[in-house]
Amino acid sequence: MNQKIIQAIQIFSGERYDSCQLDEDALSELITYQKLLKATAKVLWKQKKPDRARLPTEFEKKCQPKVVGIHQGSACVDIEVFEFGNGNECEEAIELVADTIEAINKDTELPKNFPKQLLSLLRQYGKTIKADESIGQITPKRNKAVKYTADSRKRFLEKFNDEPRNLVEVKAEVTMVNVVNQKLQLKLDDGRNVSASFKKDQEKLVTEALMQHQTIRLEISGEATFTLEGELDAMTDIHSLNVTPLQTSNTSTSKQPIWASFQEILNDIPDEILDKLPSDSASELDHYLYGNPKKKNAS
Repeated sequence: MNQKIIQAIQIFSGERYDSCQLDEDALSELITYQKLLKATAKVLWKQKKPDRARLPTEFEKKCQPKVVGIHQGSACVDIEVFEFGNGNECEEAIELVADTIEAINKDTELPKNFPKQLLSLLRQYGKTIKADESIGQITPKRNKAVKYTADSRKRFLEKFNDEPRNLVEVKAEVTMVNVVNQKLQLKLDDGRNVSASFKKDQEKLVTEALMQHQTIRLEISGEATFTLEGELDAMTDIHSLNVTPLQTSNTSTSKQPIWASFQEILNDIPDEILDKLPSDSASELDHYLYGNPKKKNAS
């Protein structure tokens, strides 16, 4: 199957890049840009498939931007990335990052589909740019570079200096409580574990939830942090806690000991049939099942 390869170009402009050489600063910017593309592609994929709790392992391998060449024109760095399957999240990520830089340059609102949880990573991009320098991006849909300058980044940091407040609601099992540090461990429905900070007046409820963790869940709402992939990382401020019973199936509540099941079977067998069963059936099982000589007669 033919694999779709997406290419982008980073252009480092300024006196120190005129000889087409990359210093430590440029390398750090390239690493940040690659991380930004990969993280954006992951979020875009999950937005399209909200029912999937995890990214495919193969996505991690494919969506890995790589430097494949350096050429003149200040210092131009070619970057390519493979699309996963029939998707186009990598190309969308390249264009979205460029759209975001363009919005910063124009001092307009950021694209609505740019993931808020990636603002912290975007703040790291361009931090080595000096006053007379820029980092440009040429994308598959752009022939002209979108340039990021020190002035653009300064305006961006002034406008988005604080971490965004993310409000969430989750249902989870309490698996551990640290009363001293007011921390608890939560097990989400997808099996992942996350930590949460609770207040002093919530201590009694969370400790009781720990004692009853096999039969109840906590409904929690509050502020949270997320990973770059958009997954819940930790609850930083719990606003409200509510206890909800754990939903159990009828089959799980009707289980009984195996000996009781055997007794029910025996109760359905008539006495005249039971009387015909050999008294040595347990010790001579191989004889009655397979016709082997009886152990008593073997000697």
